[in-house]
Amino acid sequence: MTKSLSTAPSTTLSRHERHRFRTELNTMAVEPSRRRGPGVPLYVKTLPDPDPDPDPAAHEYPSDATEIVINPSGKASYPDERPEDRTVEGILLRRSAHTHRQVAAMESLWCAGCGGRPDVDRRGMLWVLPAAGVRRAGFPAGPLLVDVPPLCLADAARALRASDDPPGDVLALRVTEAEVVGVRGTVYAPTGEALGAPEVVLFDDPRVHRVVADQLIREITRAEIDDTTLSAFAHRPADH
Repeated sequence: MTKSLSTAPSTTLSRHERHRFRTELNTMAVEPSRRRGPGVPLYVKTLPDPDPDPDPAAHEYPSDATEIVINPSGKASYPDERPEDRTVEGILLRRSAHTHRQVAAMESLWCAGCGGRPDVDRRGMLWVLPAAGVRRAGFPAGPLLVDVPPLCLADAARALRASDDPPGDVLALRVTEAEVVGVRGTVYAPTGEALGAPEVVLFDDPRVHRVVADQLIREITRAEIDDTTLSAFAHRPADH
């Protein structure tokens, strides 16, 4: 039975159990994903990082090789592959600090800003998303694909202040069901060549093992709009 995000703190779940839930916002374009059925989820871009790294190059992920090869089993791989190079499902990760930070936060449901515990109340875990993207996805009638973790209250407030969107263009969701369903990354041909720009590839896509992933994707399937949290931010002084 699926556990509720609001009653099952991430610290009590195994890595595989945490993987069954999902929540996120991020900074990419809204694009349809490859998916079965008439209700196509959308990959939703959202708010800027509340605490952007001033010097990302200073934190590059150490690597002996970044060459991509297709191994005899048909999977993308590194010549010097290590266990931390793959997700729970065995998808190859790009060797970058940003990717490994995002994947860790997505798997463990850490706050996207501070890496601590996200805000949870009786309605669920806090996500903050652009209203236009949520409307285009037809949520809650249809599922919602997102690629950034939930937020604590302090980082949600900081993200909102950093956003160029007017307050009415942003929604807070309280999420109780969210599952990791795929990745965003570059698909490679069986011969080893990259096949274009990064895209969302779900786990039921046969190409998924030829992806070098930049991000994990979660699908929010059960949530309610939180009308109180964002209005409270409007009356709260900025923290320093």
